[in-house]
Amino acid sequence: MTKKSTMTLIIFACLVYAISAGIRSNYGILMDGLLTRTDLTYEQISFVMGIGQLSYGFAQPIFGYIAMKKSNRFVLTIGMILMIAGLILTPVSSSQLSLLISLGILLSAGTGILCFGIIMGLISPYVSHKRAATISGFLNASSGVGSSILSPVIEVAIRSIGVAYTMWSLAGMTFLLLPFAAFIFTHILKPIVSDLEPEGSEMSVDLSAGQKHSLKEVFSDRNYIYLMLGFATCGFHMAIIQTHFFSQMVSYGILESTAALAYTTFGIASMVGSILCGYLCSRFALKNVLAGLYGMRALIVAIFIYLLPKNVFAVYLFAIVLGMTGDATVTPTSEIINRRYGAAQLGFLFGLTYVSHQIGSFFSAWLGGIFVTGSGDYHTVWLLDIGFCLFAFVVSALIRKEKSTALNPVTT
Repeated sequence: MTKKSTMTLIIFACLVYAISAGIRSNYGILMDGLLTRTDLTYEQISFVMGIGQLSYGFAQPIFGYIAMKKSNRFVLTIGMILMIAGLILTPVSSSQLSLLISLGILLSAGTGILCFGIIMGLISPYVSHKRAATISGFLNASSGVGSSILSPVIEVAIRSIGVAYTMWSLAGMTFLLLPFAAFIFTHILKPIVSDLEPEGSEMSVDLSAGQKHSLKEVFSDRNYIYLMLGFATCGFHMAIIQTHFFSQMVSYGILESTAALAYTTFGIASMVGSILCGYLCSRFALKNVLAGLYGMRALIVAIFIYLLPKNVFAVYLFAIVLGMTGDATVTPTSEIINRRYGAAQLGFLFGLTYVSHQIGSFFSAWLGGIFVTGSGDYHTVWLLDIGFCLFAFVVSALIRKEKSTALNPVTT
């Protein structure tokens, strides 16, 4: 692949992930708009958000497997179509059941398909392991770019034209990705694959035997179990920010527009943190980088909840510092999997790991709504988060370096 083709592929991947992750990370802002449009309670919508976290997680291994068996083009197209359908139907969903289908299943599954693992799995076969770590940092950073740009845009749009037209506009933006995807697969990837695999499509290699072998080793590998346990706490942590942090800021008396800008600062910080983490992962042991990120989260949350005043300055400082660790855990987690089992199965195996992430997200989104409704504050859910982050710090530190089951040595 030429440098120009590689760059085009990376730009496409970053754009898709920026839009997908940018929409998903702003559920908190959309949630406030949906509260005013429906008769549903905060707890009911929180439950829908929780189901959405599960849909997001389970979509990844399912469609990662489909991508191995069929093609990345097919899977990414399905993801875009589901996102568009969810964005169109969510504003007209007035009952909890209809909202669960549109937002909790269609939109969330669509963003799950357009996830880091599947998109990175598209790039990884064409780059070296060392470059993959750096590129994964930039890809991960694109989610911060999407969040930082879309946060103020969505907040202003909801105030100006309402949540319905805002979500329909996002559907139109997502629709524009379809022709770009067609160009990438027709003019960039197809000629390369034709040279490498004359008789197949872009993912025509039969990976079923390798996949079965990897699954057996994955679930008998305690290091992978440690990885999944840590990532479950990551999901719990991130869902607080995505689902409840906006309402928490408003409860402090902070204006909604100011709270939306805090999400922007969080997104920018996530972008910087992801790029920095990609660099660190190419220089240091992956497990040490991962453990350090979880430990930092526990410290940052504890300082904010128990020591800092709850004003605009403290909220912005919290968003910036916490944002540096926000999406950064994805790079070391995915690279441990990539180096152990190979790029061809990254989308599927990272998707399995993400199921644990989204189970944590479900309980965070759901229980957060219950705690807030019952007590009126957010301290309980954050206290649980501190404990889970410390647990993740310990289990990540326990990950050991072992021989790879893939062709390349493991550096964890």
